[in-house]
Amino acid sequence: MQNRSRWGVLLLVLAFLLIACTVTPTPASPNDVSAPQPTETTETEEEEVEPLAATPIPSPEEETEMEEQPGPGEIAITELVLEHVAAETGLDRETLTVSEVEAVEWPNAGLGCPQPEQMYIEVITPGYLLQVKSGEEVFKVHTNKDGSVIVICPKLEAVVPEGETTNGGDSTAVPAGSDPLLPPALSGEAAEVAARAIEKVTGESGLARTSLTVTSYSQEMWSDSGLGCRKAGQMYMQVITPGYKFVIQGEGETFNVHTDRTGNSIIICR
Repeated sequence: MQNRSRWGVLLLVLAFLLIACTVTPTPASPNDVSAPQPTETTETEEEEVEPLAATPIPSPEEETEMEEQPGPGEIAITELVLEHVAAETGLDRETLTVSEVEAVEWPNAGLGCPQPEQMYIEVITPGYLLQVKSGEEVFKVHTNKDGSVIVICPKLEAVVPEGETTNGGDSTAVPAGSDPLLPPALSGEAAEVAARAIEKVTGESGLARTSLTVTSYSQEMWSDSGLGCRKAGQMYMQVITPGYKFVIQGEGETFNVHTDRTGNSIIICR
């Protein structure tokens, strides 16, 4: 009985001790909760950025003009060519204009316009091809790269004012427009050769001379003495031969006539 009382007392003491040791947490006060503090921001001055200058976009027309503008080399060549043509033809420099300039590579030092009985270095030669105009007259001019070599190819005759002559005053030269059968632009040597070509056609065709007219012509550099109209079984000199090609019409017929430069050799090329 006493033992039970002791155990009861011990249990009671332990119970009180447990109650005393138990700590009841006190809820935190709402005021104790630390609110997030605002972060101080440093005000920075905004840097002023200058706007970039707008680059104008060229129109298609302006781009074309820019592309067509000749370079420094072409401008220098143009001036040299104009001076050369003026000196060779006797035409006033101010009447000459360059209508075309093209950079080319010639197959040899002959610049695409080999002269009779001349030898040329067989090497690719860079240069220019130009067209020079004076009124209705057109000159094809070939040059090397720096303009130290300039060739008028083919060398066209300038229009001679009516009443004047060419070839140093030779009275046999034909003034421009004096023959109604010839184009007005034909003069001098070309007109003389054209007249001989008409006579050749008259003799071989039997047509009246007055029924024939030269409708077109061009200067040529024939590859040999066959004048671009070689015949089978014939032998020809293998030499560059300058001359003319005429188209002559009359009474519904057309004749292609090839000649040398002087008109001593004339072939109706059929």
